[in-house]
Amino acid sequence: MAPAASDKGFVSSVTPVMAVSRAVVRFVEAGNDAVCEHCQSPVKFVARIKGRQVIANVYVEGRWTRVEHYHETCYEEAGEPYGTARS
Repeated sequence: MAPAASDKGFVSSVTPVMAVSRAVVRFVEAGNDAVCEHCQSPVKFVARIKGRQVIANVYVEGRWTRVEHYHETCYEEAGEPYGTARS
């Protein structure tokens, strides 16, 4: 069944393109199995410690390619490769 004319107005045929990779700071959640890109150690959840991580969405040639995880201190040691991480 073809969509009605009124349905077509809600669907965008344009795919948004991000030009810049970006990073955010988030708390490490239980069950997280990410590995830090800088030190190659697991980014682990520890009870009673509100550990924080940096999560970076990486874009290549305007297209999303991957997510990278860092310990918050490792991101700083790496020279903040994707700019200052936002909270």
